[in-house]
Amino acid sequence: MTDKTESATSPSRVVLVSPLAHYAGHHWRDTYALANALAATGVEVEAIVATNPTGGGSIPGPIHYGLPSWWHGLTNRLSQQGRREKVMRIFNNLETLACALRALPCALSARGGILHFLGGTHIFIFLLALCSRRPVFLSIYGEFLPPKSEHPNFRVRLRDRLLHHLLRAHKLVIICETDSLRDRWRWLLGDDIHTIPYAITVPPALQSKAEARAAIGLPQDVPILLLFGTQRAGKDYGVVLRAAALLQPQVHLLFVGKTISQNNPQRLAEELGFKQATFIDRFVDEAEVPRFFFASDAAVLPYAEGFDRGSGVILDACAYGRPIIASRTGYLQWFVETHQAGFLYRPGDAEELATVIRQLVALDATERKALEDRVAKTAQLHSWSEVVKTYLQVYRQYGR
Repeated sequence: MTDKTESATSPSRVVLVSPLAHYAGHHWRDTYALANALAATGVEVEAIVATNPTGGGSIPGPIHYGLPSWWHGLTNRLSQQGRREKVMRIFNNLETLACALRALPCALSARGGILHFLGGTHIFIFLLALCSRRPVFLSIYGEFLPPKSEHPNFRVRLRDRLLHHLLRAHKLVIICETDSLRDRWRWLLGDDIHTIPYAITVPPALQSKAEARAAIGLPQDVPILLLFGTQRAGKDYGVVLRAAALLQPQVHLLFVGKTISQNNPQRLAEELGFKQATFIDRFVDEAEVPRFFFASDAAVLPYAEGFDRGSGVILDACAYGRPIIASRTGYLQWFVETHQAGFLYRPGDAEELATVIRQLVALDATERKALEDRVAKTAQLHSWSEVVKTYLQVYRQYGR
């Protein structure tokens, strides 16, 4: 077994492996943002992906591909249909396997450096870590492994034995977004799981609220609440629509993101007869994102009770200077209370949500300025220039 060591120097080379970078979402955005933050500190960066990434952005180094370019089109068609979960799981396995094989020379090389997976099917990453000459870092999003079973089958017992060996030998290091996720898995992972919060790039203000609203075709004279991100299960759109219906004067809801489940806010709005809403039901380009935030007065995160993952949207809102209205659950509650960056409501309670929206609208100039200052401070604390220091610290702790 190799002991963990502290080094006074940063790693000279980091290879970021992002098997799911071609799907719309956070994987490629996280990858290229981390790559650029590392490069800004003088680290040489490369990336390995399954096929052409989605979402724009580039890295200051080479990108290596595990699968041909036509794979992107195939998986894109299936993922937009949203009805082939088993097929997509098989595809994700193939994508991670292809990236692991592409990363194998790096894992076996005597040349120093860090090998860091951002998502992917765990078993293939475990097997790569087993034969690697250096620790493999893995960023997990949400659940890590299925709940512990009282009667695990042979495959599960074999996987757990492999995981325990990798952890004891410090050949695998886990990174998660929130302390609640870390605490959930610490019984299994011990000290080899680290919390590194989601990070953001803090942009300059590019548009005024009026300009952004005019560009989208939104009303100028009412508060606008933004619900940003893929429209999917786990988000309670009904409570937002019911709360908005209670408010006088009326507010306008702006839904931005592709519907990828049966939880469709546009259909719910039609059923409730709610018409003060705009729906942009598609995947949006990175260049479009600022406009939606600049057009809004606040971002709403209506997650169901029990949600405790990190959220990119909650920090995007801070980056663009918009306060947060979130359900009082898990990480969202901790974030809003800790940074005083917005308002909380009881999950599923439309009347309480309507109350906090009224409180937001009723803020006077002094109160609004104080809230904006807290939001801006929160964004700076989570900027990549700050968070990358924690990545480097963890890399130094285990790198060899």
